[in-house]
Amino acid sequence: MLALFGEPGPAFLAAYEEHTPLADGHEERVELWQVLPLLVHAVLFGGGYGASALAAMRRYL
Repeated sequence: MLALFGEPGPAFLAAYEEHTPLADGHEERVELWQVLPLLVHAVLFGGGYGASALAAMRRYL
């Protein structure tokens, strides 16, 4: 969710990683975890959110 609308920055991610280490390969799953929030935004706000959700889902098909 943190990467959905931009990155919080390296200092934030380093502090997060220090407290709670991220699983190996987490970068590969970022878009997968963004699908649901993108679909919610598509329903609420329309626009290009639906297309963004489809693009993210296609990566995992």
